[in-house]
Amino acid sequence: MDSADPFGGQPAALFLSGPIGAGKTSLGRYLVRQWGGEFIEGDDHAATGKPWFASSLSTVRALLSAANAASRIAGLAVVAYPLRRREWVYLSRHLASAGTQALCVNLAVDMADLDAPARGRKLASHERRRSAEMIRQGYASRPFAALTLDTGRLSLRDCARQLRLAFPDLAGLPPAM
Repeated sequence: MDSADPFGGQPAALFLSGPIGAGKTSLGRYLVRQWGGEFIEGDDHAATGKPWFASSLSTVRALLSAANAASRIAGLAVVAYPLRRREWVYLSRHLASAGTQALCVNLAVDMADLDAPARGRKLASHERRRSAEMIRQGYASRPFAALTLDTGRLSLRDCARQLRLAFPDLAGLPPAM
């Protein structure tokens, strides 16, 4: 497969990973409106009420099933969920074995930008604390991600443009303008 065409027309799953408030849901919904495909809100698949590891495993399995099905039907699944390395390894390997290409993109945001009025969301104090913790834990700078977008500085449109420039053949979409 040509490195300029990382997806080769295959179904694709684009994972948007980052801390709370980085814009995973906003960007994911925007991309699907602009490009087509199906948006998956990862939190909707979170398994609660279980011990941590069981919850994590159940959640990643549910995300795998949803992303695989959506990419098969719509060509592109856009998933908003903060990923750890073990989750990414599991998802990317299982999707690849099913013939679906997987791509992870970091969404980075400075704490100072989280509550900017232009972002359209005011985080609760517990969300700000958790977001700061997630930033310290590296959720905005995962080394397995193919690209990092600074959502505190870029508009949704500019983020989409950067993605199209970096991955011109993502799910067979038309070239970026």
